[in-house]
Amino acid sequence: MEIKKTNVHIEQVKECIASQFVLEQDINLSETRPDMASICMRRAQLVVEEIRPYTDVVQVKGNLEYAILYQTEGDGCKLERLEGALPFEETIHMQGVSAGDTVKADSVVEDFSVSVINSRKLSVQSVITMNVCTKELGSVEFPTDMAGLENYEYRQAMSDVTQLALSKNDIFRMKQEKKLTGEYPNIHNILWQSGRISELDTRPMADKLMIQGELVLFVLYECEGENHEVRFYECIIPFSGNLECMGMDSDMTADVRWKMGSFQLSVKPDEDGEERVLQLDMSLQLEIKAYKEMQLRYIGDLYSVKSQVTLETEKKNIPRLLARVTGKYKMTEQMDTGILPGTILQLLHSEGNVHIDRVESVAEGTLVSGSVSVQILCVTGDDVQPYEMLEKVIPYSYVLECGDMAGMPVPEVTAELEKLEVSLADDGQVALKAVISFYMIAFGNEEVNLVKSITESEIDREELMRLPGMAIFVAGKGDTLWDIGKKYYISVDMLQQINELESRELTEGQRLLVVKQGM
Repeated sequence: MEIKKTNVHIEQVKECIASQFVLEQDINLSETRPDMASICMRRAQLVVEEIRPYTDVVQVKGNLEYAILYQTEGDGCKLERLEGALPFEETIHMQGVSAGDTVKADSVVEDFSVSVINSRKLSVQSVITMNVCTKELGSVEFPTDMAGLENYEYRQAMSDVTQLALSKNDIFRMKQEKKLTGEYPNIHNILWQSGRISELDTRPMADKLMIQGELVLFVLYECEGENHEVRFYECIIPFSGNLECMGMDSDMTADVRWKMGSFQLSVKPDEDGEERVLQLDMSLQLEIKAYKEMQLRYIGDLYSVKSQVTLETEKKNIPRLLARVTGKYKMTEQMDTGILPGTILQLLHSEGNVHIDRVESVAEGTLVSGSVSVQILCVTGDDVQPYEMLEKVIPYSYVLECGDMAGMPVPEVTAELEKLEVSLADDGQVALKAVISFYMIAFGNEEVNLVKSITESEIDREELMRLPGMAIFVAGKGDTLWDIGKKYYISVDMLQQINELESRELTEGQRLLVVKQGM
């Protein structure tokens, strides 16, 4: 007797561990750079270049890439940009990991601080949290059919199964040119640049993934001319495209996680030879998974009318998609400007980062709490040092509504700062408005009991003789023809034929004639 099986592909997490470490370094300005007075903006991104698993340890190498905008000291104060990288190599202990395992490392720059030691030296320090997971792609075998079923009866079970149909990493690249409009002067030197992704949408299609969204671009630059006046330029650049994903289909559920990869901005001359065209070369690093939901019927139990059947079974936890949820949280805040040495005349630029501190399953769904770190570049009325940085950390708490998640596995949640607006209020305070977009995909586990193998033996003759050759069976609540047939070694078809039943459904108290077949 051969059991026909259907393989369901799943991804299982073997081990996850969070590790935190500190990177710090003192940096001396090169001789060609002007003296430093104060820090105006700062930014850092951790780039993982190599992940190597060994026995019970994982080695991670990479760089903390940083950019710093500082205000120069002395007469003729101006802004200067400083870039660099801090290399790191971390060994993370993970019990059970071995060479050849698939390891994923997600990093979060929890804090990045820059302080001026003196006019020629600054200190850089960052706290990094790295979440390292080992995952394995496997399959679960569901017994769905049998060859040679004569004299056998089997009962089908049904399970809602979510199969991992596709898993890949890919890069979405975007190259754009943007020419300054007439009211903006020519560019002499780019001082600071930032790009924020907004309204990102991904959709599964036949053998491809559709991607579209907007890039909010900001450029702070020195103009051409004797005084090199500082100006800023902002624009929104829409983008769209497709990535090849063989095996993907529109009826699948796509789980796409992204982060900014490369972001390079340069200037080239326009048709008149003037430095007015911005060249953007950007990439998004994508982790793409596609899930297919199905109702799978499989052999849940089996008996024979001619032999004794023993089933070897095993319990398996099968992932089941519960919800794919997005949400947006709007926040407003007032920022005190009293700490600044001068009155704010202009807000040049604002940037922010969303941090997730805690994710937990609650009765209403999934509770996400954390903070948004905001920094604002201001121009003040101070004639000597006009540029200042205003900072604030704003806590938030938000529930992604998806039904009662209590007791379910805690889902992986991502959060992005989709919108950030700052303005000067009448009272001199800074009014802040922000929108945080959340995304999660939640899975539950269903325990199923699967038949692995079948062993046949002769029917116990003494047990069979104890059964009556003919009997009237009165159906109780929940009784089925299959249960009666298994007890008396008679096929379901024979029971239905003897009792001239048009349906296999029984009602409580229904009387059935049972004639033993197993002799």
